[in-house]
Amino acid sequence: MKDIFALLTRPIPRSVMLGSRFHYFFQELNKSQWYPPEKLARFQESKLRALIEHAYRYVPYYHNVFKERNIKPSDIKTIEDLNKLPILTKEDVREYFGQLVAVNAKDYRYGVGKTGGTTTVPLTFLLDQQN
Repeated sequence: MKDIFALLTRPIPRSVMLGSRFHYFFQELNKSQWYPPEKLARFQESKLRALIEHAYRYVPYYHNVFKERNIKPSDIKTIEDLNKLPILTKEDVREYFGQLVAVNAKDYRYGVGKTGGTTTVPLTFLLDQQN
């Protein structure tokens, strides 16, 4: 019994709690915080372009938004360009939840989360749980 208690009260490694890719992202963010402004802007914009490309290719909602607005992922290069896309509201998430799930989501581990709903109806969303 003593051995089981020791096992259950041992600290859980951060990589287990947060996923093994946590350390990669943590190191990347820790390093980038010291970038000069121009390099930080380039870094942020490269991450933005990758996110926009993923949304266009794999998320039906955003693919439709791009088509409706007659824009391509290459039209979103900077943070300022995000104004070409509509702001996603809680109502949009509720109404288009199925279209907001990436078609390749099955390739990833994800969990389901919910807001508390203290001010309104709770909101359901997916959480990335990468290993």
